[in-house]
Amino acid sequence: MADADQLKIQTVLGAVATLFEEKKASILTDGHTFTVRRGPEAVAHLEGLLEQGTALQEAALRLTTDNQQVRPRTFTTHYTQALSDLGIGGANPNPVFTAMMALNQIHELGLRPESDDLDTPWSRPTLHNPAPRVPPRTDSRPRH
Repeated sequence: MADADQLKIQTVLGAVATLFEEKKASILTDGHTFTVRRGPEAVAHLEGLLEQGTALQEAALRLTTDNQQVRPRTFTTHYTQALSDLGIGGANPNPVFTAMMALNQIHELGLRPESDDLDTPWSRPTLHNPAPRVPPRTDSRPRH
């Protein structure tokens, strides 16, 4: 589920793997392939999904780190290649779904579109750190 919130999905996959390791669960299946996995095979499958998710996140970070701006079309092309290189498929392997995943990913990485134009560059907003507000003095003593 590469299109899911990565932190949440990694937390869930780790928690499910723990259930199998602690013998609190014995059968794993999913709603897409309906493959049944048991015991160590289930744990290995879950760990593989975690590794793929982490590798995909690292690839996405590499695609955005060196650039102040990212073009969605370019990012999607490279992101699609990363999916392929990592052997990540999914339930909806089609160009539209992959493009939605890519846009979701660059949004999760903190980038925002610079305008409403098609294929406008995305970048990280400038962080503002305003000076702290100094409250007015309330005592009546003279200031020196």
